[in-house]
Amino acid sequence: MPELPVDFPEGLHLHDRFIVDDFNLLSFPEAEQRTALAAYYACVDYVDDCIGRLISGLREAGCLENTYVIYTSDHGEMAGEHGLWWKRTYYEASARVPLLVSGPGVRGGGRVTHPVELVDLYPTICDWVGADAPPDLDGESLAPLLEGRTADRQKDTARSELLGKNENTQFRMVRDQRWKYVEFPVAPFRLFDLEEDPEEEIDLGGSPPPEAPLGKLKGLLHQEGSFETIAKARENARARTDRSPSRTRGATQYRLADGRVIEGDAGLYSEENLL
Repeated sequence: MPELPVDFPEGLHLHDRFIVDDFNLLSFPEAEQRTALAAYYACVDYVDDCIGRLISGLREAGCLENTYVIYTSDHGEMAGEHGLWWKRTYYEASARVPLLVSGPGVRGGGRVTHPVELVDLYPTICDWVGADAPPDLDGESLAPLLEGRTADRQKDTARSELLGKNENTQFRMVRDQRWKYVEFPVAPFRLFDLEEDPEEEIDLGGSPPPEAPLGKLKGLLHQEGSFETIAKARENARARTDRSPSRTRGATQYRLADGRVIEGDAGLYSEENLL
């Protein structure tokens, strides 16, 4: 098992401590944690086998040479790192996801260390099929990186956020190739040097080094306003809607121009996904 922080759980950051209490992790026996970790590894191994069968099928059908294959995930799994489990946090083990791409023009066996986001996939696919991506997208095509043209990449940061109703779980983070800046509505900000401290064990928020681009990272997060302005905008949008959903499932809620609200995850739990 990963080692627990030396001050676990009393010395944890307020956000982390809330996760420990909210998920009742102090009552999660180590034997069960080992079983959960083994099950997680087994799932990864199973998915790896499935991907192998898919690739073999494409090859046998003669489609592999003109097919793009993208493997990714929606979030990571803490799996005991920092004494935490599941997701809902800003650490790399949760916020970082796998992204493997193969296909025509993609350098085989290459590894890109540039921070990218899943919103980059849509303009990337537009690039591949020769379609013009809509203007003002949050994402930027990955084609230059996949083809080895790193100088053509404009974005150099990636963001992640959780803006649910509970202030104790909310956070916003942004990272570049070296630095990660994390903000909370009810706790001090955190700063990590991922180059020197890839395990994110040393919080530099109390004394940021002069070389850290704190102003730039904070500015990127504040483009959409503060936690308070975002919450207010969300409430105003709900108030303008005649039919509001009776319950929500967090950030997977999309409001259409005509006022309808789509629950992105509703199809996973019920037959009704248009409210």
